[in-house]
Amino acid sequence: MGRRILLVVLLAAVSPGDVFATGSPPELAQVRDDLLAWLPGEYSSLPQLLMERELRTPSEGEHENWYGVFAKVAVPHIGENVIYGQLQIGGPGGPVVPGSQMLDIVDIDEANKAVTLARRRVKTPESFVSAYRDPGKLAAIEIEPDFGGECDFRWRRHGEQIVGRLADKDSADFDGTCTAAATASGVSMTYDTEWILNPWELWLYESSHVGGNRDEAELIQGRRDRTHTRLYKMRQFVCALDVRLTRDSEAVSGTMNINDRGGSFAIDPPSPEESPVLVSLLRGYWPKAGARGMEERLRLSVERAAAQQPLAEAWADPLAADIGLKFEHGKIACTLGDA
Repeated sequence: MGRRILLVVLLAAVSPGDVFATGSPPELAQVRDDLLAWLPGEYSSLPQLLMERELRTPSEGEHENWYGVFAKVAVPHIGENVIYGQLQIGGPGGPVVPGSQMLDIVDIDEANKAVTLARRRVKTPESFVSAYRDPGKLAAIEIEPDFGGECDFRWRRHGEQIVGRLADKDSADFDGTCTAAATASGVSMTYDTEWILNPWELWLYESSHVGGNRDEAELIQGRRDRTHTRLYKMRQFVCALDVRLTRDSEAVSGTMNINDRGGSFAIDPPSPEESPVLVSLLRGYWPKAGARGMEERLRLSVERAAAQQPLAEAWADPLAADIGLKFEHGKIACTLGDA
């Protein structure tokens, strides 16, 4: 009897209604911690683009090839929990998407039972490209005072992922839309935003339009098909080469850095008349062998430029720490780099 009373007391002290309830303080604290832990990293949408070309292109056309980086930064003059973010077109060396350099301030909003990500545009952004790498730039970085603040970007847990959606500041809705006056023109616009995040993927959809009915309104930004851009978190590998493209050519040896979301490098042939050999590493989705559906795998391939079939390829589990292959011209071994 005594043991039973003790059990009842313990259950009352740690009530599921308090600990696991939607929007409870412990759950919101975990959502905040997951957001701060999961969002930082390098991302690429190239796997989505390749999958669309292979399987089916959306009715509105394929998505753009974006590279994204998010990094937790120490900027006490801005806030305690701040993430710097920027998007670039085509890869790490591509141009920065205008307006994409943001300081994201993370906080808990107990009144609306959500975690807020206050997105603030960087002032004079051209002076602060990749500021997360430069403590001097971070010490001087400021937010654009005339951008943001009209809408809430609220995050909540949905199963094993967390979801952020826009909301009007004076509303308890979580529908992803917010209406505010555009800073430049003063015209009333409706913004529609949804981000979906887990430890390895960030799906984002953002649009803005003028007019009440979204399907008939003038679309200023975004896609009418409302499909998300899928950003996949990268890992960096180091590949050791020992390749001889022809019997009489010198061996190509050494190491090359490559990411696992479609990263590649070329091995130049000894003769300008020949095509270069392209080495690619891709963690993505492929049809299951002999079964329906898709499965995630890591693929290392070697191919001639514009060739229909690879010279060689190797497969591994998606989170494998190493992958390699041997082929008629030599061998390549890739190993996960330092985190």
